Amino acid sequence: LPRHRDDYSYAGMVAHVRGFLNALGVRRVHLVGHDQGATVALHIALDAPECVASCTVVDSPTVAPSGDGLPNST
Repeated sequence: LPRHRDDYSYAGMVAHVRGFLNALGVRRVHLVGHDQGATVALHIALDAPECVASCTVVDSPTVAPSGDGLPNST
């Protein structure tokens, strides 16, 4: 569980995911980020590209806004 307010930041979530993968001994991953989780996935991909086989963004107005003027959710 997060212990500090900063743990809820994107940097905190990226550190948590990377720590989790390291604890499991995972060296290379296929990341999938949904909605705001896509920001976390993209940060990991940009910070450690050698650890990322692919990165998929799903339904994320945070990192890929539609720009069509329509709501991104139903």
